[in-house]
Amino acid sequence: MFEGITYYMIFRIPFIVYLGIVTFILFLITGLIAYLRRKEKTKIPVQWHFRFAYLSIVLGFLHLILGISSYI
Repeated sequence: MFEGITYYMIFRIPFIVYLGIVTFILFLITGLIAYLRRKEKTKIPVQWHFRFAYLSIVLGFLHLILGISSYI
């Protein structure tokens, strides 16, 4: 069942690749918010750091489940 979702082709690239790229970008944004707040170069609230972190973890977990389930 998950194999159909995992390998759904979008512009000849599987869906799981796009999901991994989005997850990686969210992790980078999360780290960037923390870094910029520490250097006092931005006034982004800490709430956004936590929101991006939660979203990154959820998408990372979904990416993991889709990747593993395609081989089971």
